[in-house]
Amino acid sequence: MTYDTDVAWIHDQGFSSYALNTTPGVLNYLARYGGHDGLVVDLGCGSGILARELVLSGHNVLGVDLSESMLALARKQAPEAEFRQGSILDVPIPRTSAILCLGEVLSYAAADLRSTAAITRFFRRVWKALLPGGMFLLDFAQPGRFPAGMPRHSHWTGEDWAILIDALPQKDKLLLVRQLTAFRKVGRHWRRTDETHRLRLFPDTEIDTILRAAGFDDPHFLRLLGHYRFPSGHSAAIAVKALKPPDKT
Repeated sequence: MTYDTDVAWIHDQGFSSYALNTTPGVLNYLARYGGHDGLVVDLGCGSGILARELVLSGHNVLGVDLSESMLALARKQAPEAEFRQGSILDVPIPRTSAILCLGEVLSYAAADLRSTAAITRFFRRVWKALLPGGMFLLDFAQPGRFPAGMPRHSHWTGEDWAILIDALPQKDKLLLVRQLTAFRKVGRHWRRTDETHRLRLFPDTEIDTILRAAGFDDPHFLRLLGHYRFPSGHSAAIAVKALKPPDKT
């Protein structure tokens, strides 16, 4: 299990900017594709930062995450929302006009899969759950997540926390492994946590193929979402369910 208690807390305290910067873009797409007056399903909701912003904007939210530590934070952050523990690959998805999967959640879920069959099944369940005209908004890590010349050793610090991240080279160019060492001050003492995060890297073309196979007609890939511009190795896509089924004649 990744994002245990201290790593989840540090992620919430020190890495909220992605959720906050993408929120304006998410809200714009919700208004455009019918999510302004219905349920928004937030798959991989993390500590609930986006869910909180959606609730404040008048949305009903169902958040899903595999980490119970993240969900504990989310329930405090957005008490008006509903939260469930589970994997995005098999959690039941209710009928809705908007499904979000942001924060490289797809890349985490797919890291140890031997094929993309489970991702294809997941996208098909998303398509079936969406109302006609509804949207699926997702992001994912890509090859080039750490371009040549970029440091593979990084660290961030706060007043009572620090985290060190090593990106470990892999023979499989579609796999990224991050070794995290986190320190959190609790009382007068510092507590250490070690985690290994594994991410599957998807080219845009692969996501496009799987989305189309699931029933989405014309996925659109994003370089900007709200105030966040996607760097090399990070991409997003929006796919909309057609208002009418395709003509089979």
